[in-house]
Amino acid sequence: MMRRKSNPPSGMFPGDISDSMEQAVDQAGSLDAVDPSVAKYLAKSGLGDGSTSDDPIRVGKGSWSAASLKPSQTSMVLEKAVGMALGMLNSGKVGGDLGALVSGDGHILDGHHRWAATILASGKKGKVGGYLAKIPGQELLKALNILSKGLFGVRNGKPGKGSFSRFTEKNVRELITGYSEDGVGGPFPIAAQKVQDILKRSFGSVEKGIDTMSKNVKLISKSTPSWAPDRKQMPVIDPENVPKAVQVLNKGELNWQAPFSAPAAKAARSSLVRLASSLPKGSSERRVILSGLQKAARGFDRKFENAISRLVSNELEHAELNDASEAISMFIRGLEEVEDRAREAWERDQR
Repeated sequence: MMRRKSNPPSGMFPGDISDSMEQAVDQAGSLDAVDPSVAKYLAKSGLGDGSTSDDPIRVGKGSWSAASLKPSQTSMVLEKAVGMALGMLNSGKVGGDLGALVSGDGHILDGHHRWAATILASGKKGKVGGYLAKIPGQELLKALNILSKGLFGVRNGKPGKGSFSRFTEKNVRELITGYSEDGVGGPFPIAAQKVQDILKRSFGSVEKGIDTMSKNVKLISKSTPSWAPDRKQMPVIDPENVPKAVQVLNKGELNWQAPFSAPAAKAARSSLVRLASSLPKGSSERRVILSGLQKAARGFDRKFENAISRLVSNELEHAELNDASEAISMFIRGLEEVEDRAREAWERDQR
């Protein structure tokens, strides 16, 4: 017996996931707020959202005066920075590559201790290298937090220690004086005599070295922006993964700006919703489609997820089945096919 056709309740099937995706990006200034499943989708869907020009972030190698850069986290360990500065002076290689990205407005997103150590060791002359991403620091923070979870599978951030409030001339002077008398302890120890030798060779005398490094601390910017989170909420991208992150940003694979979903993918989803509504309750086809839709919706769009749950649990009256095999195939191919075509178009443009 044919069931009477009826329409789903008004507003039951929202046509776009853009609002929830945009909200997810906005909240990504804190690593804990990034949903791993959403991040995984965003990290690979930038070329499949119907536009290949909205998401690329220009990133390239750069070099800066360390004193011209600014921090993006609120915690730093003075002892670690001073010990690293002495190590740089001992090796004769001050500064170097931060192994991290720097925003267009001069905020470093990682490598804070190397940055501070470079300034302590060489003042205004110290230079550091890294990757320059031509977007503001607040936006770069969100992008890298999404990649941390979505591309590199990071579960939790790294707890921060210390405080910028300890980076004063008085504290640096006392610390280096102590090191010159008792040596540096910890995982990278330096004997007291070695500390003295480093200061004499680098500055002419122990006293001059202590005085110079103590005054250099004033060149370290301690003004963190309002959007700077605790260290535990910062991106976690190991140095060996930075080139991969740069590649993803340059290509526009990270879907961080609207549009967030491709028209073809939305059409496939809508087609399957209509198809599921037309099938008899309990049919194997209906169960397969609803199961797939639930998995696709989970973690991406709360309204859509709830709507599918209602479709599963409520008794609806259905029309006859039309083009089931075509719609199911559309569902399976949808996102992957759009992403592949967009990626191919982008690669052709780069040749």
